[in-house]
Amino acid sequence: MSTPLTGTLFEYEARILSLLGRIDHMQVDLAVDQLLRCDADSGDDITVFLSCQGGNLIEGLKLVDAIGLLRSRLTAIGLGLIEGAAILLLASAHQRILFPSALVC
Repeated sequence: MSTPLTGTLFEYEARILSLLGRIDHMQVDLAVDQLLRCDADSGDDITVFLSCQGGNLIEGLKLVDAIGLLRSRLTAIGLGLIEGAAILLLASAHQRILFPSALVC
């Protein structure tokens, strides 16, 4: 039996961050750390894939603050359900792409 894919996944070389499932404080801290570390390495674009049930809006504000510090352009791609903190991340991205299957609540 396979387990559902959830959590924060990061591909450093490709500069891709995936937020899947529910966003909690540990995932937000990890995502902020990875975004800032990747941005410090170079100013190339960063892509974030979103398919999550949101989470705490206060935690989402940490992501918004971190995105404001980035010199890299951030592209947010909505794949599935996007709620709560994920909406804040989507709104603060420089470029937003929503798949037809994306549901923003």
